[in-house]
Amino acid sequence: MTKICIYVQMNPKSQCRFATLYMRKYLLLAFSALSISLHAQLPQISGFVSDAATGESIKGAIIADSSSFIYTSTNTEGFYNLGVSSGKHLISITASGYQRVKFILDVYNNRDMNVQLERLPEYLTDSHSNLHHTV
Repeated sequence: MTKICIYVQMNPKSQCRFATLYMRKYLLLAFSALSISLHAQLPQISGFVSDAATGESIKGAIIADSSSFIYTSTNTEGFYNLGVSSGKHLISITASGYQRVKFILDVYNNRDMNVQLERLPEYLTDSHSNLHHTV
């Protein structure tokens, strides 16, 4: 690290130390601001996941970017938001009792992506009709 010293006739060493400390703080602040601004520029994929038959939102569905191993889940309203880098991404959406959906997205800006999932065939029947009662 290059030292920038401002010498004063009275005590040059303390002034140099003072200037060096401030330079480190300013550089740290500048790099922090740069990293925050770069992070804020990542494209976002967001939307709602719902049941294809009923239109009801699906909470807890997992939205994963298989290309970069980043994932998120839907909230109680079925909404998700996934930050990704620019480029092609293999997106996979899964939820318990539903068929998995996979697709490739070319992402360079924020994208809205609402997805409807189909129920698995074994979940379409009444789950109580398959139970056997024993006494």
